[in-house]
Amino acid sequence: MPPHRQRIRRGARHRWRHSKRAKVIDSKNILFGSEMVGAVRAIDPETGHYFDDTKRYVDALDISPEARHMIFEGNARRVFPRLYAQLKGRGL
Repeated sequence: MPPHRQRIRRGARHRWRHSKRAKVIDSKNILFGSEMVGAVRAIDPETGHYFDDTKRYVDALDISPEARHMIFEGNARRVFPRLYAQLKGRGL
């Protein structure tokens, strides 16, 4: 199977798995992490998005704005208190 076909199938599996995880795992136990956008230069021909654009998977979940905030930011501030102190000290 050509490598791009493997990536397409893998991308579809990731979308399905992420949608199921949000229903099983409490949002206070999920940390969002991603590599720099553009690190993987391949584009998914089915969607037109870069394969490493993983934020859109969380954006597509049927969750509350509070849960989305916890996944993207709140949990990281809780888990990394020194980072939180630095950000708070800068007014962020």
